[in-house]
Amino acid sequence: MKTKSILSRKPHLAFGSAVLALLVVGAVTHRSMVESGESDLWVHHTDQVLEKLQELLAAMQTAESNARGYLLTGDESFLDVYRADMAKTEEGQTIVRRLTADNAGQQRRLDALATLAARKFQLAEQVLGLRRTNGLEAAAEAIQKGSGKQIMDDFQTLVGQMQDEELRLLVLREGDAKRRLTQTKTVLTLGIILGLLIATVAGWSIQRISESKDSGAKYRGLLEAAPDAMVVVNEGGEIVLLNVQAEKQFG
Repeated sequence: MKTKSILSRKPHLAFGSAVLALLVVGAVTHRSMVESGESDLWVHHTDQVLEKLQELLAAMQTAESNARGYLLTGDESFLDVYRADMAKTEEGQTIVRRLTADNAGQQRRLDALATLAARKFQLAEQVLGLRRTNGLEAAAEAIQKGSGKQIMDDFQTLVGQMQDEELRLLVLREGDAKRRLTQTKTVLTLGIILGLLIATVAGWSIQRISESKDSGAKYRGLLEAAPDAMVVVNEGGEIVLLNVQAEKQFG
């Protein structure tokens, strides 16, 4: 009968709804976790840029220090370290440029930084050459007339501006990471609660259906035992139960 068919479908509908809800919750949770992971990566990326900027500045300062050491002492070992620091400075600029490829402002600052570094090393090479050929006095006079100190000050200022920009981005990205982490936790919590509610409703529906079937079987047993024709009709006027005598009489 129609009523019996509907009753038999209710457990499937209940479990289907539960599975569908869990799938939706799972998809939303997965998306939130992916976005949270991306935010964490951006925070790590910004930390890395700050670290490389500090290393770049340190390499430039060390190069200047070792160049000064050679000028004062004439010891060639200072030149070896100076050359290594030059290479570190160039490598550091390349790394920072790659890390900030998505930031046009930082790329422009890097262009200016590269120009300053090139001018600084060019002047240093001239002074080092004078020290080698004409002695300390000639090199010291060239340093006083040159603009090496101003170039180094500008270099440090520009690196500081780049660091300030990365710190600004770090605050924004840390805030975004925390917000997404909170969203993920909220989705997980609501998903668990929703899953439990759906499972409870599904179980309750199955129990009601089971009780309805048991009740129907009990009433059918009573009807079958009745000697006279008996029919049970629901509120919609549909026949839901009848005994053997009624079937024989009405077909």
